[in-house]
Order: sequence, then C-alpha cells, then structure tokens
Amino acid sequence: NGIVYIGWSSHCDWGPYHGWLIGYDATSLQQAVVYNDTPNGSDGGIWMSGQAPAVDTSGNLYISTGNGTVGTTSNRRDTTNRGESFLKLTRSGTNLNVASWFTPYNYTNLENGDIDLGSAGILLIPGTTLAFSGGKQGTVYLVNRDNMGGLSSSTTSDTNIIQSFSLGANQIHGGAVWWDGPAGSYAYIQPASDYLRQFKFNPAAGMFALPNYSQGPVAAASGQPGGMLALSANGTNAGTGIIWASHNLVGNANQQVRPGILRAHNAENVAIELWDSEQLSARDSVGNFAKFVPPTVANGKVYMATFSNRLNVYGLLPRPPLTIGLSENNVTL
Repeated sequence: NGIVYIGWSSHCDWGPYHGWLIGYDATSLQQAVVYNDTPNGSDGGIWMSGQAPAVDTSGNLYISTGNGTVGTTSNRRDTTNRGESFLKLTRSGTNLNVASWFTPYNYTNLENGDIDLGSAGILLIPGTTLAFSGGKQGTVYLVNRDNMGGLSSSTTSDTNIIQSFSLGANQIHGGAVWWDGPAGSYAYIQPASDYLRQFKFNPAAGMFALPNYSQGPVAAASGQPGGMLALSANGTNAGTGIIWASHNLVGNANQQVRPGILRAHNAENVAIELWDSEQLSARDSVGNFAKFVPPTVANGKVYMATFSNRLNVYGLLPRPPLTIGLSENNVTL
C-alpha cells in the first residue's frame, strides 16, 4: 500500500536499544508509520538475519523478534512488550498494532542464553492462514497467523500452537522457502552446520509430515549461519523447481569472512544436487561469502552478492558450436 517498511535492532547487542519497525512513504520517503516492540522495556531487535517482514494481501505485517522484554500479564494477552515473539501487525494511522502474537513457553531460557527466536523471518504458507519460522534454538513453529496462540499455559511445551519440532541444536537464520510442486507442497530450510531439509506439507492435517521428506547430500560447513535459500520454478511444473542454497564453504562465518558456495538442488528431492559453484571453481567460485544474503533469481540468471567486492551472475553458457560429418561408415562430431 505504498509504504516501505524497515526493521531495526542493534549491532552486536550494543545497548540501549529497542526493536523498531518504521514505514516510509514510497514516493516522498517521509516517515508514515512507527512500531516499537518493547516501549516499556528494552531490546527485542527486529533483525531476522536480513529477511524483510512478510505481508499478506490485506497489508498485515508479520515479524519475529529477538531477545528482549516479554510482557506476561495474568490474562496472557499483553501486547505491550513483545521480545522473543512472532507478531502480526495491523496498521492504524501512524501506528502498527499487535493483532496476534506467539511467544514460546521457554522464553526465559531463550532470553538468558541469547537464543533469539527472531533469527529467521516468517514464511506465510500460500493458500492457508499458517505462518512458519524458527530461531537459534533450532526449533520451528507452525502457527495460525490470525490467532497465533499467545503464551502457553504450560511450563513444559507449546500447547497453544499447531505444530513445533526440533531440527537439532543448530541455529536457524534467514528462514524457510516454499514450493507448491507437482506432487505436493514443501518447505525448505537449512540450519547452521546442517543439511538442507525438505518437509512435505499435509494439507488435510494442516501440518508437516515428519520426519523430513528429504535432505541435501552435503552439510554446510561447521559454524554459522547455514543456508540462505531461494527457489525458482516454472509454476508447479515437474522438473523445473530448483532450490538455490548459499552458505559458508569452510569455517565459521560468524564475525569472520569465509569462502562461500552456491548449490542448486532438485526441489522435488533435495538429495539430488544439480550443480555447485565449486565444480569448476576457477570459473564459478563464489569468493567470500556474504552472510544473510539469499540468491536472487531473475531473467534466467542467479545473482549472488559477495564480500569479494563483486556481484556474481550465474547463468547457462551458450551452446557450443557443433559440426557433424560423415566419413565412410563413421559419423564424426
């Protein structure tokens, strides 16, 4: 609706700070909308490893927040301070109001251990009212985006949401991507130091079938941040879906510059790798990995930002010239 929204946190948790989401008029660039997720507290950074807020067709915004003050009133409907939460925000004039929210039952442990929920963006599952994301704990959550569940009354589990499951102790950054394929619908996600995972969605049950449907053949290098993902496909047509995964090739990219790699997987079964940038590294090597930057696919090419002072553009090479000759009983190419 003509507004550019930008989320803010802090750099390296240097305080004092709040999580801010501010909207600017796309034409004049004048500030139009403001939201602070911890107005009576602190922190609650909106970073999502570089992902933008998700938005539905009605203009509602969806974000995940990091470590910060968590409001817990007796009726469990406190919308004032919402660190460690999924949020649905609805615009009202110059403000954004919390229309629905979810906070994990163990938010205190997340807060005390610097285990941000908000290290990944929100995926809105097409054709449903579901939202999907996870955080540094390695747990993913499937919620009703219009009624996220608030805070569970249980002290041992999230009984107020549709589904949650663990991907191990590996942190999740950037978030999941989605494809409605020829044989089903899938979410794809790659935690740090882990394999690309493909989860098949069961529309009748309204949740994911477990365990994962498939996983990639090679894990990301040990350390942060895991795979930054994008998907390209010709609609639902078989044989056209590709998952593009960019991650650290070696070493830990947390506060260090490391070499990167770009991999292409068959989106129908991510165990099949189609190509990677190290197969002919002299020509295709990514260079230094740009953390939290997903591949961008447009016009039949894949654009990959780097920390090597260049933008890589990957595409199909021209077909080689081919001549065919006949010599007695032999065909010569």
